[in-house]
Order: sequence, then C-alpha cells, then structure tokens
Amino acid sequence: MAQPGAERVLGDAQGRIVLIAAEARMAPVAAEARIGRRSHRRSAARGVSLIETLTCLGLVAILLFIGIPDFTLWVANSRLRTAAESIQDGLRFARGEAVRLNTQVRFQLTSGSSDWTVCVPVNPAAVDCGGATVLQQHSGADSVSGIVVGGWTITGYTYANPSTTGTPNGVTFSTLGGAGGAGDLTRIDVTNPNIPNAADMRWMAVTISASGQVAMCDPSPLLATDNPLHCN
Repeated sequence: MAQPGAERVLGDAQGRIVLIAAEARMAPVAAEARIGRRSHRRSAARGVSLIETLTCLGLVAILLFIGIPDFTLWVANSRLRTAAESIQDGLRFARGEAVRLNTQVRFQLTSGSSDWTVCVPVNPAAVDCGGATVLQQHSGADSVSGIVVGGWTITGYTYANPSTTGTPNGVTFSTLGGAGGAGDLTRIDVTNPNIPNAADMRWMAVTISASGQVAMCDPSPLLATDNPLHCN
C-alpha cells in the first residue's frame, strides 16, 4: 500500500505515467493549515494592549470610588455594634457573678468610651470600683475609632436621641440579680459622632431593667417594629 503523500506510478510497455493528482489536491489544504497555526501563535503572543489596560484600571478606580464610602460606613457601624455587645456581655457577667458569689457586684463604665470594669465594691453604697476587688475588665481602642458612650439614670426615656453624657457611671447588681439603685444607669447608648451624616449612624442602646434583665436594641426607624432587635 502506498504511503500518504507518496507518488503513485503506473507503467506500460511504452513508458511510465506519473499520477500526482491526489497530491496536488492535498497541497492547498496543508498549506492553509500551516498558515492558520502560525496566525494563532501570533494572536496568542500579542497580549493586552495599553488602551485595554488603561480601560480596566479606569473601571477599577470608578468602582472603588463608589464602594469605599459605603464600606467605611459599614465598618463604623460594625464597631458600634461590637462596642455595644461588649457592654452587654459585661453587664450580664456582673449580674451572674452577683448571684453566684451571693454578694453585690458592680458594673462600671470607666470612661466616655466603652471601657468598663466589673468589681465587688468596697461597700454597698459605693458608686464606683475604687479600691474594690476587680473581677473583669475591658479596655478597647474604641476612643480611637470615635465611639462615645452615654448613660441614662431614669426610666420612661424615649429613643429619639442618644445620650452622649452621663459617664463614668455604672450599676450595682444585688444577690438576687436585681438592679436599679439610686443614681445607677438604666440605659447605655453607644454612638459615633464622627459619622458625617447622623441618619447613617446605627447607634445602639443597652437597657438594664429593675429586675436586672440586660438587653441590647437598635432604635433605628429603618428597623421594622416587629424585629426582635428593635427598641420598644
């Protein structure tokens, strides 16, 4: 059998006839295939043009310009919630220790930020943790990020505006877990005045009932009233 591409030869008594018709028909196809492979290699090696690169960089810059303000606001509001959760945890710890130790335990906000101390006060009338036995402390960097903590010592308050004053102060829990001593905090508001638009700030409130129940809520009007986190 003749090999592909080889000449096929027929002969007779008077001479030889060379048939190359098949090879002639195959030659253009092979040539086109070689040209196509070379063109594909040149296209693959061309890469990305300067105009395409600049276009991509421009789109990235636009997306960052649009997205960074929203991301910054999200971070600020996340810090507010984290600070409020820390205060809630400290209050619940103080109440639990008062019951467990069968003694009065005080939760004290020690600054205008979310720093706090839980202690066994030196006497039942103590209004701070000076000279007391410290059970737990929290000292964060919230003042750097603009977190401000204010307090209320009354009941019947509304959530129209947060308090940014009233601290340092705290609340003392009884051996039965109750609270509500004279001058003690009944609500703690966590805000960030550094957020340019007050309507964008999702400030949080932590409430302390007379029975010692501690709860965190969101007073934002954007939150549905039937949401468990909404302040009522």
